[in-house]
Amino acid sequence: MTTLLLRVDENGHPSNDGVKFLPSLPLPKDYNKGGFLFNVRLFLPASCRIARNGRIWTNVPPDPAIEFHRDSFYKKTIPEQFTSDIEIDIKVYQPGCYSYYASFTGDDGKLETTRRFYFVVPPSLYIGDTFLPLNSIAMESVVSKWLGPREKWDVVFKDVKRKGYNMVHFTPLQQRGESNSPYSIYDQTEFDKDLFKDEEDVESFISHLHKDYGLLSVTDIVLNHTANNSQWLREHPEAGYNKETAPHLTSAIELDGELLKFSSKLRTLGYPTEVNSIEDLLSIMEGIKEHVIGTLKLWEFYVVNVEDTLESTKKVWSTTSKGSTVIDVPDEVKSSTERIAEFVSDVAGTFTLKHRYSNAVEPVIFAAILQSIYGDGDFVDIEQRAKEILNEVNLPLYKAYDGDISIILEQLFNRIKYLRLDSHGPRLGKITESSPLTEPYFTRFTGTDGNEYQLANNGWIWGGDPLVDFASDKSKNYLLREVIIWGDCVKLRYGKGPQDSEYLWSRMSRYVQINARIFDGFRIDNCHSTPLHVGEYFLDLARKTNPHLYIVAELFTGSESIDNLFVERLGITSLIREAMQAWSVEELSRLVHRHAGAPIGSFQPLPLDDFAYPAKNEGFLINDTLSEIQIPRILESTKTHALFMDCTHDNETPFDKRTVEDTLPNAALVSLCSTAVDLSLGTMSATHIC
Repeated sequence: MTTLLLRVDENGHPSNDGVKFLPSLPLPKDYNKGGFLFNVRLFLPASCRIARNGRIWTNVPPDPAIEFHRDSFYKKTIPEQFTSDIEIDIKVYQPGCYSYYASFTGDDGKLETTRRFYFVVPPSLYIGDTFLPLNSIAMESVVSKWLGPREKWDVVFKDVKRKGYNMVHFTPLQQRGESNSPYSIYDQTEFDKDLFKDEEDVESFISHLHKDYGLLSVTDIVLNHTANNSQWLREHPEAGYNKETAPHLTSAIELDGELLKFSSKLRTLGYPTEVNSIEDLLSIMEGIKEHVIGTLKLWEFYVVNVEDTLESTKKVWSTTSKGSTVIDVPDEVKSSTERIAEFVSDVAGTFTLKHRYSNAVEPVIFAAILQSIYGDGDFVDIEQRAKEILNEVNLPLYKAYDGDISIILEQLFNRIKYLRLDSHGPRLGKITESSPLTEPYFTRFTGTDGNEYQLANNGWIWGGDPLVDFASDKSKNYLLREVIIWGDCVKLRYGKGPQDSEYLWSRMSRYVQINARIFDGFRIDNCHSTPLHVGEYFLDLARKTNPHLYIVAELFTGSESIDNLFVERLGITSLIREAMQAWSVEELSRLVHRHAGAPIGSFQPLPLDDFAYPAKNEGFLINDTLSEIQIPRILESTKTHALFMDCTHDNETPFDKRTVEDTLPNAALVSLCSTAVDLSLGTMSATHIC
């Protein structure tokens, strides 16, 4: 068992920020299932602050027989020592992501706790009895639907082995939806019937790759969406975002429906059915303003219904005047209608973007405010003032509506221009029922219960916050048409936990467990759009089935700190990075340098000032070193391990983005790096192949 030292300061914080990765090492020679893998030894300074009635709480199970639950924490008492450093051992039995925090009595005598701190234990990968270091992974991605009949697959994988690869990445092998994209899965629990008889057939095939070709296997796990024509979705529409499960999307659903109607009536209304010029596009935009925006009255989703509010306030006026509800209005508020309106909005308003006129002013509270300002005389005497206040309440709401309409029109203009007119776009041609003016944001169908449903399609957003669900009520992205939509994929609604969408969590649990049992690793598709609590739940479940599961993620948040958050919370082993994303020679040089490993002959720092340790203690030392000074293993923050790809299978190839001649030099640079690599596009595909 290897011991790693982690210095913790007097406040319970690790000595440096960032993700703490334990090394990927072969299993101990005498290892038996359930035995120790690592000992993480926390070093605390003598007489440190957190030793005062201090406890270390960790979710690492104290016994291999105890199942891991990330919210179950076990106590370790911090001894109060004044003459020597304090040591707390945390023994780890299996790979995964773990956390700890400290609790102690603060200076004021009250209980204090630190935040959670994480460390990641990577899997130990083996091909037969041979250990595979992470930096030795050589992966090739294959798209199963292009491999031809199963009886010819042996030829393909024999060649994969001949080329020196030791791992194969399979795009999803499940039944595909009507778009035929591997990532638009029709049924997560059924494999492609054209390729495999059943689940056991898949398992047998993967075992064949292991034994006969020495190839490990990774498959995509798609948690965020399902195919738009999935039958199970018709039976369980609550698994998606619709008017019932997500009423804040009602305005976006109505806008999307009106756009589809307008698209189908272009010829009848006298607008171009092909966009051949900016003039054609501007003509269509005028039609959208008149026949879509003009008829929808979307402002009703934003503002308070003045007449209804006055009528409701009038009805409760006499009751309120008897003192049942009293609101104390500050004198400075009474000085102007604008200030009164702000006060009413803060105290009596309930502002949400749900149904028409769902924004409201609570009549009883509004009446109490009015009586505090104007007295409790006859309501007729102050009705006009009440109306002026409500109009003032609506003023910023109308401004918000006007601003949102401007964004909607701008987004529609830019998207239609890209789809129909731009030279670098797909130039879709004639506008038809099957190719409408712009992509539908919602999949529409009749459920098995006979009701009509409109479910939000999935997609992505330029510069979006990966920690915010863009289909939630914290976002207006669907209404503002800011989502780059995938029309063949319905976005799945997990809610806060299994209680919010029971069938969905059950189905996806089966999906994850089946694949964890068969494959050696997961590639988490679109990880940056996967809610953290969803990823945690399903990866914890997967590791219960296969503890040494290799986790590689498609994670592009635009922020290293947010990347680290996903990595430590999900226990990601490797992040996908792509050479073809380099926009210049300098950027490609930076990527290669980052993933090329430490320079030959570089110095390794000795942490002699941080730890006092016995020089001959075998549990601490790195013995496979040429240094005369034995170095203890220190658990420090490191950058996340990378799976460096020449070009991913679903992005632009060198032929598309640069030149075909760039294919081999680009692949060569990647192959020379000291990290896991995927050189799938070294085959010189002319374009992306998914």
